[in-house]
Amino acid sequence: MGTVGNWIIVCGACALEWKRSGPLTDYEQLAMESRPCPACGSYTLCCQPLGPPTPRRRRFREYRFAT
Repeated sequence: MGTVGNWIIVCGACALEWKRSGPLTDYEQLAMESRPCPACGSYTLCCQPLGPPTPRRRRFREYRFAT
């Protein structure tokens, strides 16, 4: 039985997504994915574990010194 702390639920048809925090068992994940989307009514929900945020790349300016 798997559990993860944070989840994102995404509709494959209309791209609606929302976050859910807390553990989610395999049974709860299957139950969530078998429900219709609250926005479009399509049965295409998918639960994905929400990983840590990806660090943003910092941009550095290239300085040219007068020679």
